[in-house]
Amino acid sequence: MSVNKSHNPYDLPPDLLEAYQETERPFFELLQASKFEEARQSWESLYELFLKKQGELGYRLHKGGVVHNLGIVALFTNNIELAFKNFVLGFSEDVASQEQGFLQGEAEGAPGAQNLINFFGVGSELFNLVRTTVVKKLSEGKFNDPRRVFEVFLNKKLEERDVKDRVELLKETPFIRQIKYTINRPPGEWNKRVFIGGNYSRPGNLFKIKNTVEKRGYTPIMALEFGDQEPPVHDHSLLLLHNCKYAIFDVSKDSGYLMEVERTLDYRTETLLVYEEIPEERMSAMVKSLGKELKKFTSSEELDELVDEFLP
Repeated sequence: MSVNKSHNPYDLPPDLLEAYQETERPFFELLQASKFEEARQSWESLYELFLKKQGELGYRLHKGGVVHNLGIVALFTNNIELAFKNFVLGFSEDVASQEQGFLQGEAEGAPGAQNLINFFGVGSELFNLVRTTVVKKLSEGKFNDPRRVFEVFLNKKLEERDVKDRVELLKETPFIRQIKYTINRPPGEWNKRVFIGGNYSRPGNLFKIKNTVEKRGYTPIMALEFGDQEPPVHDHSLLLLHNCKYAIFDVSKDSGYLMEVERTLDYRTETLLVYEEIPEERMSAMVKSLGKELKKFTSSEELDELVDEFLP
């Protein structure tokens, strides 16, 4: 398969681009509604479609978003081994696109790598091993299916003590609790509840916020941890927000929490708005109209400090 740099792997054929957008569009709501199997199947089908299209075109297409989102679904269902595998595959796709000259920035700064760092404590050793393999396979024209390339490597990695220990720890303290709360009896007291909102497809920052909130003795409230089917997702998010004294939102690009942020003014919720990436224009304009201040962070340590300073 060709790795000619003239073929931009992000430049998807119209039919594949449409299929990607149709899969991505409902993803956030499927996560919020805990329809994880439906979400998983949709991304799995899309992955197979990408492989088929690559065979027809004769060159590689970027599949990082597909495997990354499969990692998100695995993380939310506490399938930690599978989440690890998919985030590594996402990183490998980012490396390939970087090596071909089309990724903006470094692969180590992209979502797949950041989730590996935030959740699994991955360091440069693994990243270097993956990069070396990707470069070799690209030079041979054999990097069309990262699952095949890294199957043996990933199984061996999951047997290593440091990775295995991290996996077991995450299973014991999952990002999203598997036994759901009900909106009729939210945990904690009103003056100690902290609503946490943001982009669930980039969960590392939300995981950090949640942990910091808990360490400070407050109760984190996340819509995904409530199993109620009624009212609709957006409505019960607003009801949960209304039952919290505090709220923290990661309003980085594509956060999807415009409505909740806007309602914090009506509910008189004490609110912290943080961002790592510049928020989309709609969010920036609305925040400005609400008279709220955006706090930028560039590391997990800075995010921790912002949350710590915010909570009394």
